[in-house]
Amino acid sequence: MKKRVFVVQPIPKVALDILHDVADVAVYPHLDRQISTDELVANAKRSDWLFVLGDTIVPAEVINANPRQTATARA
Repeated sequence: MKKRVFVVQPIPKVALDILHDVADVAVYPHLDRQISTDELVANAKRSDWLFVLGDTIVPAEVINANPRQTATARA
């Protein structure tokens, strides 16, 4: 079973292709606004990994939302 990765904003296709090879990937589709904490919590609950970019703030509420979450990666 593939891990589930949530990416907090659209990323280049080449990067998505690499992730799709090893994981089920969901991407927050909006470039015109930053993801809210509530949206981040909801997606963290469904994901094994969070892939966070730029200046996205990841409060403890998000980290604690899913005890099974393996990691949060920041690029």
